[in-house]
Amino acid sequence: MQRSRATLTRIASKIANRYISQAFERWSEAVATLKRVRVTLTRIASKIANRYVSQAFEPWAEAVVTLKRVRVTVTRIALKIANRCVSGAFERWSKAAITMQRSRLSLTRIASKIANRYTSQALERWADAAARQGPTLVHFSAQPDPFLTQKQTPKRSHNTPSSPLIDL
Repeated sequence: MQRSRATLTRIASKIANRYISQAFERWSEAVATLKRVRVTLTRIASKIANRYVSQAFEPWAEAVVTLKRVRVTVTRIALKIANRCVSGAFERWSKAAITMQRSRLSLTRIASKIANRYTSQALERWADAAARQGPTLVHFSAQPDPFLTQKQTPKRSHNTPSSPLIDL
């Protein structure tokens, strides 16, 4: 009896272990299924989120490209305007420089003509004065001038401004 009881206990224990084992296997399969479902749902959610991100990224990327094009265009326009201003200023400066150079040449010519006219008039007055006084007389002084050195030339007399006499 004890054997049969021990046998029955073993059989009952095996049946109980089988039920426990089957329950554990079902639980283990449920956990694995749950993990697979969770991974699948995570992938689906990630794909949906990436789709929204990519849908938002495309217009943003297009806006960035458009903004770069606009910046390049605006920069080119600003440079053209600046170059026009600089070019206009340079042209005005160039014209002013040419005008100033022409004016300087004209004034130089005018000043030269005026100086030549005064020189010509002074020469005419001197020639008239010399013609009225006759031939030029040369005076020799008895004493040599102490300030006159050998390298110096005789000076004109300063007695009268238009005197034709020369002191030696």
